[in-house]
Amino acid sequence: VQTSYHKNFRGQYAGIGMIYDSGLDCFHGPSPFTSWVLQSDGTWDSPTPKPESPSYWDEETTSWIVVE
Repeated sequence: VQTSYHKNFRGQYAGIGMIYDSGLDCFHGPSPFTSWVLQSDGTWDSPTPKPESPSYWDEETTSWIVVE
């Protein structure tokens, strides 16, 4: 399947470890966490928006933990 270096089509540029999703017609990497959702452009989003302050994702609680 053809890929685009400039991301003109099929989401991200295909590379080693990338997955082609024929339903979305795009390439994407593996999910960073099991709770994250694949978007139509091949990116992954957390189930809750990331806060502005420094934070990290906690999969056990499926939430962002703010770093003080």
